[in-house]
Amino acid sequence: MTATNNILTFIDLFAGLGGFHIALESLGCKCVFTSELKEDLQKLYKINFPDAPRIEGDITKVDLTSIPHHDILCAGFPCQPFSQAGKRQGFSDEGRGNMFDYICAIIEERGKSDDKPRFLLLENVSNLKGHDNGNTWSIIQERLDALGYYVSGEILSPHQFGIPQHRKRIYIVGLRKDLLDSNEYQPFEFPNDKNEKLCDITTIIVVYDVMADETVHTPPDAGMIPEFAKDLCDYFNDKNTTPYLHPIIRGIIIHFMIGFFHPFVDGNGRTARALFYWYMLKEGYWMTEYLSISRVIAKSKKAYEKAYLYTEKDEFDLGYFINYNLKVLEQAYNELKNYIQRKQAEKQMATNYIHLGNINERQAQIIHIYTNKPNEILTVKDLQGRFDISPTTAKQDLIGLVDIGLLNEISLNKIKKGYVKSDKFEEIISSINDR
Repeated sequence: MTATNNILTFIDLFAGLGGFHIALESLGCKCVFTSELKEDLQKLYKINFPDAPRIEGDITKVDLTSIPHHDILCAGFPCQPFSQAGKRQGFSDEGRGNMFDYICAIIEERGKSDDKPRFLLLENVSNLKGHDNGNTWSIIQERLDALGYYVSGEILSPHQFGIPQHRKRIYIVGLRKDLLDSNEYQPFEFPNDKNEKLCDITTIIVVYDVMADETVHTPPDAGMIPEFAKDLCDYFNDKNTTPYLHPIIRGIIIHFMIGFFHPFVDGNGRTARALFYWYMLKEGYWMTEYLSISRVIAKSKKAYEKAYLYTEKDEFDLGYFINYNLKVLEQAYNELKNYIQRKQAEKQMATNYIHLGNINERQAQIIHIYTNKPNEILTVKDLQGRFDISPTTAKQDLIGLVDIGLLNEISLNKIKKGYVKSDKFEEIISSINDR
């Protein structure tokens, strides 16, 4: 791009938030056309680049003759058809896999007036190069070659250049053959001074969304962790903070900070929740020990992730994360309350069954099982697993209930026996409940 003093123009296809735009504009280039399908991204693009020309929507609906002259064609064409996280349908993915065709169509249209773009800058997931045993990459090279371009492609990641993000992508560069043949430009070469150790796993950990094939969070520099750990310890040991914050809110903030700083390769979420439990117990909230917070979070994993992301994106407004976790605590508390009420009811019911005489607590629970599930068939092995008892003890419990007329023994095969409700079961249980 240094071969001419003229301002180079570019078009930004499948533009997203404008990554190509930032790079080329910083080099003095000018955007003359943009296309992005999603309306929310169109709005954000306009905010990011208020001087950008009118943003078109679906490229398949654009009149290709209306696309102006441009020196550089940029396109981060849809990656889902080639991503390892998707179905990997490639070019056969209807509606997304054929977007490369429109890139070629734009080049062909410009070629009708002998005005093909000088350069192509394309980007996709790294799996594109190996997709369909390399056939997809071969097709791309062949088609661009036929359109008159020398093509180079290499898989790169920002961390190789000192940027704290692991995000492997294939970058494809096309240079028009006639420009190279006329010695107007030199052959393109990817940088060969990539330093893998600039941001290796000892200095940078990222939170990566495999399904979306993107990094969703880059924690602060690892060098900050010692100071962070000291500050965090001071924070939850300080009794005289101003302004006053309720211990539950402080515990939630501790939870957030561990997740945000992400000091470990794995287990940050578990550590964050463990510290929350510890802090609550330290502050005298003993019932927290019995709340299953992790189970509630597992049921709303997306909302948990968004609580982090919204907080980070909205100038660290912790209201998002605090509000989510308060709802989690409320749900966990309600689940605990319901569990206690259920167990109390079961214990009361079991106490009633004891009135049958010569009934142990396990047998009372067995009776309760048949009361709730009239068609249940239990075996000795079932009771072994449920009560962690020996086969002999399980057999004695079942036979004891047969002897008092509550159960019948049936043959499941030549060896195995099963136990079902007897015809007198309801009558006997009713007599207990009427006492």
